Amino acid sequence: MKYLMIHFLNVGHGDCTIVEFPGHLTMVDINNSRSLDDETRQELERKIARRRGLGARLEQWRSLGLGTPPEIAAELNKLEEGLTDPVDFFINQYGREGSIFRYIQSHPDMDHMSGLYRLHEEERIPILNFWDTHHNVEKSGGWDKGKYDLRDWETYKELRTSPEAPKALFYKRGEENEYYTSDGMRIWAPASNHPGNETSSEANDLSYVLRIRFGRCWIVLGGDASMEVWRELCEGFKKLDSFGGEYPKIHLLKAPHHGRKSAYHWPSVKSMNPDITIVSVGELAAKDDASASYEKYSNVGCFSTLDHGNLTAQCWEDGDIWLYNQDGEQIVSTMQALGAAS
Repeated sequence: MKYLMIHFLNVGHGDCTIVEFPGHLTMVDINNSRSLDDETRQELERKIARRRGLGARLEQWRSLGLGTPPEIAAELNKLEEGLTDPVDFFINQYGREGSIFRYIQSHPDMDHMSGLYRLHEEERIPILNFWDTHHNVEKSGGWDKGKYDLRDWETYKELRTSPEAPKALFYKRGEENEYYTSDGMRIWAPASNHPGNETSSEANDLSYVLRIRFGRCWIVLGGDASMEVWRELCEGFKKLDSFGGEYPKIHLLKAPHHGRKSAYHWPSVKSMNPDITIVSVGELAAKDDASASYEKYSNVGCFSTLDHGNLTAQCWEDGDIWLYNQDGEQIVSTMQALGAAS
């Protein structure tokens, strides 16, 4: 029986997904964060302090301007060391001779494109096709003080106007192409993707949402699609006879916008009825985190890169999914888990 391998890399607050289609690779987004962002670090400090009974000590150190207690800092440093550089991962996994048939920039946020300069300009990894969306987003100022590199933004601007090697491509819902159609890919969003969108700076509203079908296994990669995008999709499926007014059954869902509540549309998640939900995330504040909600509507469970490191899904033609952690240990087989529960 054939299978499809999908790697969800542990890149902190950002995204990088690599899909091993038969004979070629697709990379969706890139983020080479080598350190925890401030939001993640603060939330992890609180989480570690609660678990170890060090809440009062943490607050005392903060009130005195002493920073982070050493026992908490040591655990944070270990988590930071576990972050994955996507370019290193690519070279280790596929060699320097490896190439990317299809790179998909889901939308133009820096935590989804940090590392493009090294990938394309320094390591010279060949990219044949570069998917993008039309928009008027601009980034300016603060590069010397921020965590992002101006060279990544400049590389992105170059790639999105490239006529060939890579060829810049702009797709929208309903379009078909023999190459991605043969890979079982369909575009659920954006609904429109044409030069007229150059007036829009709402990047998440233009994010790609991709459906992959491999045999009887259905996968959705949610990008950073906003609540409004999912609301529109849900209404669209209600008008179709194909699936009885519902979404098709989804075996693996990659949660949109890092599992934030701002992109959590429970009617869509409930209708998709995922066996597994993957969240690529650092640590979110409780007020922003929808992980518990995804867990409720995922038949087997919701799994995050923060908790398990890199996650690899072996997606079988019969709909079974074997999920592995960063050490190559199997976390779950969906069919076994669902069979045991029945």
